[in-house]
Amino acid sequence: MRLIFTQSKKRAGLPRRILEVLMVSVFICVLAPAIARAEVGQVPSTDPVPEVPPGAHLEDDILRWDFEPEAAPAGNFWAGGVVPFVFSSNVTATNETRMLNAMQLWGNVTNANIRPWQTGDLNWLFIQDSTINSSFVGPQGGSQVVNIVSWASQFIIVHELGHALGIRHEQSRNDRDTYVTINYGNIASTCGTSGTDSCAHNFNIDSATEPWLYSPYDYDSVMHYGPTAFTTGGNTIDTDAPYDTQDISYVNQDVGPSGQCFTNDVPVGSWQAGIGQRTHLSHWDCRMMSFIYPEDNWRFVSASRVGATETGLFTLPWDTVSEGVDGTPSDGVVWIDGGTYSAVTINKPLTLLAPKGTVWID
Repeated sequence: MRLIFTQSKKRAGLPRRILEVLMVSVFICVLAPAIARAEVGQVPSTDPVPEVPPGAHLEDDILRWDFEPEAAPAGNFWAGGVVPFVFSSNVTATNETRMLNAMQLWGNVTNANIRPWQTGDLNWLFIQDSTINSSFVGPQGGSQVVNIVSWASQFIIVHELGHALGIRHEQSRNDRDTYVTINYGNIASTCGTSGTDSCAHNFNIDSATEPWLYSPYDYDSVMHYGPTAFTTGGNTIDTDAPYDTQDISYVNQDVGPSGQCFTNDVPVGSWQAGIGQRTHLSHWDCRMMSFIYPEDNWRFVSASRVGATETGLFTLPWDTVSEGVDGTPSDGVVWIDGGTYSAVTINKPLTLLAPKGTVWID
């Protein structure tokens, strides 16, 4: 028997929480010994800190440690989905509200618990008013700075929070060369505070694959560069045919509360003028972040992700549907990456969804 699963609407009514205590997470990361750490019970300082911490550098708006590999591994997400934060004393009440509203947009579409720092938290975001917009990617251990200067632009703040939650730029995907062309001849030869480094490194491909495993390339992502990013004249990014004229109408239009995730039901012509938007979360921005910080009864399957360890979690999916069916709790959801899989017997209530395309079960 051959079964075909295609995109299907997510069940309504799943809880979304923000600024609420779900659990206390203790997650110690050894990436960054130079940044501030806290002892249990120690109240974090709210004094402003250097925009670029000692031992780090900027690549566009991403903070990276000097010893960090250029293509850092994937899967650097907040343990248990708990993301504590502290505001610097230099953030006004108005800007605190703007940040909280941006957090709410991500919180509405994920099971992440973005909340103020509490006693016992060892890792947190330190959000300050700055002269730049920047963030590390994912948790670093201890206090990690999020710099904001563009407080009036909600989706620039959302973009930086996307980095802090663990996702990189869309055009850094390792499949990007199928969908866009990088015009290196148009990229500025001087970049950064020194004025001597080429801006070309901002267009590097990351080896990390897991964050994009279940999503198609997303021209509409709030994490995508614009067409003239770091240009000396002309486009630095061109969208490639035939993908640049694709219709982005989707079956799944209910990710999060109404209006939180943008869905365009009309073909847009060429995507060339659309990349780099900072006006909304795209459908796949919302869906991907919901996979990174999923509901407790969600599990993942991908035939293309084969590794020594498989747990059914987003970054360590099973590679067979039978494992997904057996390992997912009753009434849970099995998210299946596109591909062909062996037949399976289902003997409990489950929802099987194929977010990226058709799944064949023979």
